[in-house]
Amino acid sequence: MSRRALALTAAQALALRLTGQRLDRPAARGTLVETCGSIGGAQAQVGSAARLALAARVQGLVAADYERALIEERTLVKTWTVRGTLHVIPSADLPLHVAAFGGIRIRGLEHWLGRAGLDPRVGAAVTEDVVEALAEGPLTRREIAVRVAAAHGPEARKWIEHSWGGILRRGLYEGRVCFGPTRGTEVRFVRTDRWLSGASAPSPSAVADRAAAEATMVRRYLRAYGPATGRDFGFWAGLAVPEALRLWERIAGELAPVTVDGREAFVHEADLPAARRLTRARARSLDEAGAVRLLAHFDPYLLGHRDKAVLVDRKRYKSVFRSAGWIAPVLLVDGRVAGTWEPARARGALVARVRPFGRPAPGVRAAARDALAPLAAFEGLEARLTWR
Repeated sequence: MSRRALALTAAQALALRLTGQRLDRPAARGTLVETCGSIGGAQAQVGSAARLALAARVQGLVAADYERALIEERTLVKTWTVRGTLHVIPSADLPLHVAAFGGIRIRGLEHWLGRAGLDPRVGAAVTEDVVEALAEGPLTRREIAVRVAAAHGPEARKWIEHSWGGILRRGLYEGRVCFGPTRGTEVRFVRTDRWLSGASAPSPSAVADRAAAEATMVRRYLRAYGPATGRDFGFWAGLAVPEALRLWERIAGELAPVTVDGREAFVHEADLPAARRLTRARARSLDEAGAVRLLAHFDPYLLGHRDKAVLVDRKRYKSVFRSAGWIAPVLLVDGRVAGTWEPARARGALVARVRPFGRPAPGVRAAARDALAPLAAFEGLEARLTWR
């Protein structure tokens, strides 16, 4: 017997997502790694994006905490994973990402390289040599190319040094390679079995348990981004719809149906009690500021759903989701985008130049100032807000 769908308004759905994203209230200090894993990682295509995404979610987080976890303790790792983009994820979760998404990513990479005329067998052979070269320690793309390319023909060097990762992506999708410490502004790569602890590095047993890994990743997605659909999961993960729906079925028995302003979606069964409480809660007055947050570039909250209608007005869509895949920093009020902002540093301060989409409700300006404070404190700066 099918469950009856719980009817939610858009505002109630956004309230659930704020909780799942740790944006309703900051997580306790010391939960950096757990918080990062709970949202499926933080996109790091822009250097500051992952840092500030986590600073917005973890109370009292400072840059030294983040760098220590990434470089010294190595409880966080940087790799290409969700949507094929660069993310920071917990090192302990790397086997999950590899098992759930690695094979899919490798097939896509081979197809892309094949269209460019590169035999997939060459890609696999190059990867073996890359892993071997990295035995001597962290290397840049160019240093890897010098050691590896000559044995694989004239085209190999171009694909090793490719700015989007090229052949190097295969080693990361396999979980054998990850991003290591930079040298100045130069990106360097390392072997996971040398860089991470033995417990964190992917192993054949992790890949063998692919079904469990797929279920775990879908479950984490839904708890962080629900209400959502299987197609939303595919958008977030960067999977074709049939592949996404195959993974979605891994937790079919845990899906609780809801509607969001009449549209079908699901929450995880563990979140259904919270959803029911929201339907009984008093609606907030439009004169109240509500939950106000400032999110940086490429914040995970903005990347969880194919349809953005609940999140941002259609006429404002291109102000946030810009050309070439660029996603602007946003002013969030009760989970909905109410403006954009641009960060700048000036005289020891992090300056946020806010461009609201309309006249802010009373209290929003003061709440936005409070929301900027932890982002500035993360960088050891004062907070300064300006409005356009």
